[in-house]
Amino acid sequence: MAYSVQLILVFAATLAIFHTSESHATANLYESSSGTDIVEPGSNVDLGFTITYYGRKYTSLYVSQNGYIATSPDASVFEYITWPNPGNPDYTLIAPYYAEVTLRPSIRSRPPSLPLYVKYEIVSQEAKLNNFTLEIEENVLAADGFRATNAFMVTWSDVTFSGVAWQTFADAPKNTFQAVLVTDGTRTFAIFNYHELTWTGGPNADGKAEQNYTNADFPPAQAVFNAGNRMGTYTLPYSNTSNIIQLETSGGSSMRGRYFFDISDDIIKAGGCHDNGKLEISPSFGGMLGGNVVEISGPCFEETDNIWCRFDDVQVVGTYVNRAMIQCVVPILKARGRIELAVSTDGGSSYGYKTTYTVGLLGHIPDGVLLTDKQEWMKTDPQNLYLTWSPSELIRSSNALVNIEIYGYKEDGNSVTWQKLRAIGEREPNSGQFNFQPSTVQCNSNDCLEYLVGAIQVSVADGSITDSPRRLWSPVLALGWFIRQAAITKYQNNWASQMCTEWSVKEENDKTWFDDVPTCPCTVNQSMADFGRWQPDVGCNIHTGSECRYHPNAVHCVRSVVGTSQGAGSQCCYNGNGEIMYATDSFNGSTADRSLEWGQSPFRQPKLVPALSHWVQDVIPYYYCCLWSNENCVNYMRVRPTKACGSYEAPKPAMTYGDPHFITFDGKKYTFNGLGEFVLFQSTQSDFVLQGRFEQPTNLPFDNVNATVVTSVAMKETNSPVIEIRVNPDGADWKRKLTVLVDGQHVHFDEPGLMWQDFQDVVAIINNESPTANEQTNFTVLFKSGVGIQVANIDKLLNIITMVPPNFKDTTSGLFGNWDEDASNDLKAQSSGASPVTNADDIETIHKSVGVTWRVSKSTSLFQYTTLNFEELNVNNFEPHYNIPSLRMNMTLTDTVVMSLCGSNKQCQFDYYATGDSAIATATLDAQERYDQLVDSIKPVQVCGLLNIDNIDKSLKEGTSYNVGSRIKIIGCADGYELKTGASYECVTNTDGITRWSPTEGAKCLTTEEAKELLAEANTASIALGVIIAIIAVAVIVGLTVWWYRTRQSGSHRTPEVDLEDQPGEKDTTDEKEVEGGYENVVEAEMMDEKAEHEPKEKAADVTPTEIVDDSEITPGGTENEGYAKGEDETVPEKPKTSSKSYLPWHKKKKDKSNKAVAAEKKDELDEKPVETSIDDVEAPAEPTPGGVTNVGFTKEDEEIPKHKKRFPWSKKKDKSHKSKKDEEHSAEQTHDGEGTETTGEEPPSVEPTNDMPDQPETTPEKPVKAESDV
Repeated sequence: MAYSVQLILVFAATLAIFHTSESHATANLYESSSGTDIVEPGSNVDLGFTITYYGRKYTSLYVSQNGYIATSPDASVFEYITWPNPGNPDYTLIAPYYAEVTLRPSIRSRPPSLPLYVKYEIVSQEAKLNNFTLEIEENVLAADGFRATNAFMVTWSDVTFSGVAWQTFADAPKNTFQAVLVTDGTRTFAIFNYHELTWTGGPNADGKAEQNYTNADFPPAQAVFNAGNRMGTYTLPYSNTSNIIQLETSGGSSMRGRYFFDISDDIIKAGGCHDNGKLEISPSFGGMLGGNVVEISGPCFEETDNIWCRFDDVQVVGTYVNRAMIQCVVPILKARGRIELAVSTDGGSSYGYKTTYTVGLLGHIPDGVLLTDKQEWMKTDPQNLYLTWSPSELIRSSNALVNIEIYGYKEDGNSVTWQKLRAIGEREPNSGQFNFQPSTVQCNSNDCLEYLVGAIQVSVADGSITDSPRRLWSPVLALGWFIRQAAITKYQNNWASQMCTEWSVKEENDKTWFDDVPTCPCTVNQSMADFGRWQPDVGCNIHTGSECRYHPNAVHCVRSVVGTSQGAGSQCCYNGNGEIMYATDSFNGSTADRSLEWGQSPFRQPKLVPALSHWVQDVIPYYYCCLWSNENCVNYMRVRPTKACGSYEAPKPAMTYGDPHFITFDGKKYTFNGLGEFVLFQSTQSDFVLQGRFEQPTNLPFDNVNATVVTSVAMKETNSPVIEIRVNPDGADWKRKLTVLVDGQHVHFDEPGLMWQDFQDVVAIINNESPTANEQTNFTVLFKSGVGIQVANIDKLLNIITMVPPNFKDTTSGLFGNWDEDASNDLKAQSSGASPVTNADDIETIHKSVGVTWRVSKSTSLFQYTTLNFEELNVNNFEPHYNIPSLRMNMTLTDTVVMSLCGSNKQCQFDYYATGDSAIATATLDAQERYDQLVDSIKPVQVCGLLNIDNIDKSLKEGTSYNVGSRIKIIGCADGYELKTGASYECVTNTDGITRWSPTEGAKCLTTEEAKELLAEANTASIALGVIIAIIAVAVIVGLTVWWYRTRQSGSHRTPEVDLEDQPGEKDTTDEKEVEGGYENVVEAEMMDEKAEHEPKEKAADVTPTEIVDDSEITPGGTENEGYAKGEDETVPEKPKTSSKSYLPWHKKKKDKSNKAVAAEKKDELDEKPVETSIDDVEAPAEPTPGGVTNVGFTKEDEEIPKHKKRFPWSKKKDKSHKSKKDEEHSAEQTHDGEGTETTGEEPPSVEPTNDMPDQPETTPEKPVKAESDV
């Protein structure tokens, strides 16, 4: 069947070539077999099928004699309008030649000898449709797979301009042109044929009629696609100029005068070739490793052209396809975001055609080669390795042969290099799968040790069937299995350990980069609320359900968005209690990154290349310190420590929502209903400006509402482009709810690789939607200054949250007020010296004295104007409703209905009365709730930070919470260290509010040598003391002996005490205690109890894997230093109460969850699929990040621990091993609630993890939790 279709298509193509004669000829018309004449001045046509135009679907069209097709008969009357029209009307048009046409002279009857006509035809013949399919595939990018099912063709034959006198009608200039709309039911393409053009708008080339015709002036014709609904216009070359008749002879396609366009989406994409200097490319994005083929159209190419393409600063040879298209293979790139793509036709001497190409970060673009059993690829001595790929993605021929090669990456001096290292398979079948034994391809040269990072490439072998430039790449991976033999030769069998030591010593000598690393937020809620400076780590993201394989005890990690001046950053991870995890406590914790994962502008240099520099500087050292020789992981954590959260400063939010209502940076709530464009906020810090466009809502239950909503926002800061985000018009069947413009150009976020896009000095625009349900309703914009803007389409209006960093304090102004922690001065006019309005309920005064003063001027406006102009949008005399009573007039909406939804919330009431739309009123309630959650999330947390004791990183601690009220107990030390004086510390607050640990000192982890010296000193002192005591004892004994002897001699001398001792009576036992251990008094017994309490039951080195308790017995917040396993019963300090809410993007409205509920979710996930931390069981995430093997006391090897004995802090086991009987009784009392029901301490019910982005963590009601331990 497929073969028959190919024969039909080839035959149709042959007919098409025969019909259109030679390839560069002027376009002939497609023949019409049964056209229908229009009824002057036009006819409405029911298609019987659907076409898609500018993102909307139509089943009927209006054909006008005046050179255009409209989507409505409203456009039947021709008007001299220049498209785009800044005013009204704004019709939706497809116009190959928009000019006033006459079909007959001024007398009633048309001379029968004249052939002029306008006909339309609905094309259904398979041969014609196949012909359209082939021409579209040949001339339009990304049209592979398109198959035409229907077409609509309109022909304007020998038409002349309006106003021709009847006497000369037959001799008047004539134009013949054609428009064809071809669709497969989803995509629609337009084909314009210009067969003969002899007049522009009148008989002369300049469009002016001669006196003997009409004595009137005619503007030149236009060739345009107009979207209508104020959404923009696409114009062809020469449109609206006296040169428009050149459309017949210039550009087009393989045939001059024939033009192709993809008109399905909100961006018209030109096919064929043209002379407008622009390039069209497909695909418009790809990964950093390149390998994909980009099709390029623009100028009309010749086979003799010497074609080159330049991606960023890398030049590659191009391939001629046809007159309308060339191809270039994307090279390996060392930058992310938008780069320049330029084309040369003279061998690279000049690049006159340019566009932009988007480079996605590694891991954000789907990989072409998949690594099977990823944990095997992470090892240094795997037996076999397997990989797969899609054969058809590489080349469609199944008989092709492929090469499989290892490429390595290194950074050296001032250069970064990718190098082919070795072929692991040559001229292999393109079967889509391959395996090999790493031992057979290992490198034994010292040069190989420079390439610890690399990737696998699969490409078509030279001369195999047909040469294909396509290349497929694997994800970036560690090449330990490739360099193993070379490493053994140089370092012997413990090569990984020696490489770690060598690296850590070097890093210890250069820590200047760490000084400016950003401080981690203290809680997971703070990290999510501070979205302008921190974004989720792809490999450990609670919103997407990623498994945190490198951070098994974490529920969420974030990374700093903007790097330091040296390109460094921070990764911050949080446990189930929502608290930060320190590298000192766990190999799973937060670490500083020498190279920011997202790279740092200008990229292309060592330590600044996105993802790859992070691999070289941070990930690979983690491999050979923690995964390949985990006894050295302490060295890694020492030189990649956590930037403690004690100095973290939270950002400040402001918000506008609903009708619209405002919450300033200082928390002032008010309402302002201006009409036009206003400054939401501006700052002298980084010259930041955020502007909002306010318009009256349409298509609401109440028409002509005297209120406004925000429909568009525009923003920029120093050196950044202007970012504008608009609500798409109501009533349009768009697949996107929001439109994003960057410097006036539409930007799409449709594909997985385009969800995060970078621009100059705007760090990123992020589409927060899931790629599988991508309506583009919710965007986050991140700026270099740390400002974050979240924009959401909520029921056809915009809700906007702004988050600014601490250095913006005292620099802001506008409708969001002046952030100075004083809400009373927020409502101030733009003019200096104006007194603030203090009554937030006085809407009329706020409107007239404050709000309208912040209107932008035409020169300062950041907005694009496509149809409506500045004057039409900005109405100075607009009078909105100022109070709810005025809104109630003449309305059927009852107070009971409003109150049932809004309660006492005035903003909700206002919106309901003003619009009659319950959805808008509900969105207002939701917005205020989200603001409250956001404010709650960023509240400061009182912490004491890490204990300031000797060798804290060598200690074994019980407890990892550093908040006020938490307790930390030092119970042991790492191998090679000995504990001196175990101690328990509590984080407390002084009377002046300063936090500190109490007591201030005590425990120390001493090295073995230090302990021996201290013991020797103690022994010397003990010997000296013993001698002194012996001398004193001898003297006492001698003295007592003498005294006794004399007493006996005297016989009659008795002391009163002796007499009393001899009296009968009860013996005084105040200072004695009968105990099992034989202690004679309370003081001694208490001393021994205290000693027993602080001494570890067993030395860590003596603990065997079987002595480590099951993970169900580990308490939340307990030690994560697995190698130093405690006894099976130990107490755990209770957690302090922290905020239970977090701020998440707009579009997911769910109930709030506490941090403990988050822990419960993660626990259930881990219970179902236990997280295993050895190198045999760790699977690399999409974005490898350091910090994956649980801290084993920095010495205990992870593989010694059986999998079923892995410890994770999800459940409790009560500890009584060191409690007195009284304490046990007290604990027993605490295990019962007021009803006498025993609290068992069982785990909360399982909550299935979800891949949806959760909003707030929910508390788990099934398990009562004491208030003082809530977190």
